[in-house]
Amino acid sequence: MKKAAGRPPARGRGKTSRLRSARPPHDGVIPNFKTNDMVSHPYHGIGRVVSVKRERIGDQNVPMVAVAYDGERMVLRIPMASVPDQGLRPIATESMMTKVRAVLLGKPRVRRAMWSRRAQEYESKINSGDPLAVAEVARELWRDESQPESSFSERQMYQRAIRRLGSERAAIDGSDLDTAIEKLEKVLRSTLRAETAKS
Repeated sequence: MKKAAGRPPARGRGKTSRLRSARPPHDGVIPNFKTNDMVSHPYHGIGRVVSVKRERIGDQNVPMVAVAYDGERMVLRIPMASVPDQGLRPIATESMMTKVRAVLLGKPRVRRAMWSRRAQEYESKINSGDPLAVAEVARELWRDESQPESSFSERQMYQRAIRRLGSERAAIDGSDLDTAIEKLEKVLRSTLRAETAKS
């Protein structure tokens, strides 16, 4: 079983993202995690708490939370005091997903900036761990078959955003990821139909 501690590389091995969270996931408050809680990490996504206990580090007993990902093939261990900085939080509530739906139903912004600048902004939003910020990315990059085709980079960024939202939806519903993503994309398609009806 692979173990990891602290913030993981964002791109490739040995690199750490310099992008900071756009919005603090829980405003510096340390959640009261319990074993088997489902949690979300800005980089790893949805995982399961496998232990919350003190561990010996040097000459100190440090409260730690351990979270399993990928069928427990990797375990992320974080000191509880570092949880706010790491962005680890409980999975989104149904109330939060209602707000996500409202964002997806909103009108996408018309962006004329170069893709490199937009990509950096989208990356920051996805890495923020904020479902509303991630929903903004999905809304702006989603394309229907009737719309102009997006670039490969845009499609990749969209997939990251929609899969991140889908994993939260799936964890809440107890469904599989594909079913959860289809629910979210149904909302996006309804937005397009509404815009078409107006024109």
